[in-house]
Amino acid sequence: MEDSDTYHFAVRPTGILEAPEKAIRAIQKSEFYFHPLRDSNGNSIKVSGSGNLDNELVKMAVSLSGSPQISQSLLSLTMQRLIDMSVNEEWKNRQRILILVNSYNQAKLVAQTISTQIRSEKPDWMVQYLVRATGDESREQESYWEYLEGGAKRLSRPNLSNIGMTEVPTVLVAPLLAVGRRHNILNQEGTAAFGAIFFATRPMKTPDDISRWVYWINYQTIKMLQNPNAWEWYGASNPKDRLLCIRRQMNYWWSRIEGYKPSVIMRIPSLRRSMAATMAAIVIQASGRLLRGGVPLLAYFLDAAWAPGSASLKSDTNQTSLLVEMINIIGEYCQNPIGQTLFDPLNTALQNIKGLEIKNNSDKEPYEDNTEGGDY
Repeated sequence: MEDSDTYHFAVRPTGILEAPEKAIRAIQKSEFYFHPLRDSNGNSIKVSGSGNLDNELVKMAVSLSGSPQISQSLLSLTMQRLIDMSVNEEWKNRQRILILVNSYNQAKLVAQTISTQIRSEKPDWMVQYLVRATGDESREQESYWEYLEGGAKRLSRPNLSNIGMTEVPTVLVAPLLAVGRRHNILNQEGTAAFGAIFFATRPMKTPDDISRWVYWINYQTIKMLQNPNAWEWYGASNPKDRLLCIRRQMNYWWSRIEGYKPSVIMRIPSLRRSMAATMAAIVIQASGRLLRGGVPLLAYFLDAAWAPGSASLKSDTNQTSLLVEMINIIGEYCQNPIGQTLFDPLNTALQNIKGLEIKNNSDKEPYEDNTEGGDY
């Protein structure tokens, strides 16, 4: 991800593993939806940036599993669709839904809320939440009693790869970054165990999280070093002067970006683009768990924060919606041969996302993008 300050490697690839044509065609059949959930008053539920994440997550879990009624909820309809499609080879034994949140505590909260909602009507479903490996058998026993009492069951992270070994309809709630990489979660057919993925939150670091800006400064330093003819080097005739130029430029950026809120970042093109590219990498990695074996997926973005305009039955631009900017960036990457090989099958599906109203933005950016040295 060239524009990501977190996931980009400044080394050009020397080779790419191409997927079989059959797998490419299957992945292109994936379906993406922007589906903001609504509370009992009909208002769209915005988790990210709400200031009360737990309260909004409970509202979202209730709406997801019980609105307008359990059998007609998005969760039930999606599971039933996966069961119905299981007669097709691409969807066989994939009646599992992965719900992604920001943390392990949130995973337990959402799973317990869903289990409480559906337990009486869906006794054959397994609702689980991911936990870190503890090695403590007593905690596993505690989870068993929680399950008997109607609660969600704990799933230890090292056991995640075994979730596809049974054919029980399963809902797993997990932190986004805990399943995004390193895991091959397969069923008995050797394809992705999960058929659908719900992005319940729009992950974004808080303004006071210094790590975000450390990544950004490091990224800008690399870009500066890769461009020896940049004007920032003017007058630097020796290594000492060049180091001073780097320090001065990084100090300049740091003094301006520290503490920026997400609403401000969305108005600065270079920062917005970097944030969207990082988000695209995270979403692609998570979605990749459901593409193993060359099969399609169903993906839903549930948090109204992904696209506030569309959630309000209006429209969004890349300045109002991180989801729009993310889709635009992936589309741009597919314009070059490397990006096309890596992202084109998933991009084909993303470009046809349903529920997202995109307005072409021809207006001038509110802020000039002067992060190459100017003020903003």
